[in-house]
Amino acid sequence: SLSLSLSLSLSLSLSLSLSSLSLSLSLSLALSHTHSLTHSLTHTHSAFNCNTVYVLLSPVAVLADKNCVRAYTPEVSSSNFNTLTMTVKTSEPDNLLFYMGSSSSVDFMAVEMQHGKVAYLWDAGSGHAKLEYPDVQINNNKWHHINATRFGRHGTLSVHQLESEPLPAVKTTSPGSATILEVNKSTLIFVGGLGGQIKSSVVKMTQFKGCMGEASLNEKNIGLWNYAEREGQCRGCFMSPQTEETSFHFDGSGYSVVVKPLRSTSTSIVMLFKTLSPNGLLLYLASNGTRDFLSIELVEGQVRLTFELGSGPLTLTSNKAYNTGSWYKITLQRNKRKVYMAVMAADNSSEKEIMEAESPGTASDLNRSDLDPIYIGGLPMSRPIRRQVVARSYVGCIKNMEIARSNFDLLRDSYGVKKGCVLEVRKAVC
Repeated sequence: SLSLSLSLSLSLSLSLSLSSLSLSLSLSLALSHTHSLTHSLTHTHSAFNCNTVYVLLSPVAVLADKNCVRAYTPEVSSSNFNTLTMTVKTSEPDNLLFYMGSSSSVDFMAVEMQHGKVAYLWDAGSGHAKLEYPDVQINNNKWHHINATRFGRHGTLSVHQLESEPLPAVKTTSPGSATILEVNKSTLIFVGGLGGQIKSSVVKMTQFKGCMGEASLNEKNIGLWNYAEREGQCRGCFMSPQTEETSFHFDGSGYSVVVKPLRSTSTSIVMLFKTLSPNGLLLYLASNGTRDFLSIELVEGQVRLTFELGSGPLTLTSNKAYNTGSWYKITLQRNKRKVYMAVMAADNSSEKEIMEAESPGTASDLNRSDLDPIYIGGLPMSRPIRRQVVARSYVGCIKNMEIARSNFDLLRDSYGVKKGCVLEVRKAVC
């Protein structure tokens, strides 16, 4: 009996050791090459249980040590609007983080670091602009979030350390009159090092040393392992931190109130929603002293934006209906009379509907007091509403509400709102 017990114990230990060794080797290879990553994940899925699969399928960030160049084919077209987000961790003060350009055009867009500070650069054809984020050095080997946006000649940049309060964005304007950044067949994207192949002379950095967690261009995720070309020693690094998302359910009887000072000349709103209801008020902000207002609502399932700056209202309505019970993302950017709105599936930004327009008349400012409330998911019955707005309430879920680069806890000042999403369909991993 004792002999049998020892035999079983030794056999089990040997089996576990071999399994651990196999798993360790699989992960090591996954961090070295993207093809090995795909193979080892596929192999592991068939060999291990659901819990192990969940761990291995977590995203792997990319690492560079000044000698790695990864090139990507952009899935964007020439446009007067670009938005770039990325998470990065580095201890190096001078880096090239992002570059998009072509050998056949002067147009480019780039994000680089000098002396630890992040700078956003671009040229749409009539002269370059450079916007540096002041007083924040990110070379402390901690994860930072960078957001750079260009709307015509106007650019904004925000930088903050993850798990800390977002900081205000800075802005600048490019010279000349060009507003369209050209993207052609020879345009490439470089995330991290550039290697000097295609570069505007105003971009000083060509190398990157650090870890890049995630990057997206025009709301579409750049698959960092799905590069078109690669040079040098390129590896993986520890996983990028994932921001925990909290959703909020609106039962149709209430609303959430937030207060946020906003610039009169521009509006920036990002939100995710999920509902089965055809009609609902997602966001409403208005002036108590003027007729200026802005609303985002669902009407027969279609996303409708309406705003008034003082010389006539403008309404944009999506062609598709989005009351399907799935998560959708709305991105809104207004610069004076011009507005851009995109609606897309939260898990697939290639399914995107884009609307652009210009409000009538000459008025270009949305005038309101800093104390005027912003209503999310409904309005109190006592609150008057502009006649162009159809819905007063909302049944469904909202998360990741961002207004002027600030996030909000929609439960803090609310009625008829609770944390979580009752529409959430919970699926098993296997």
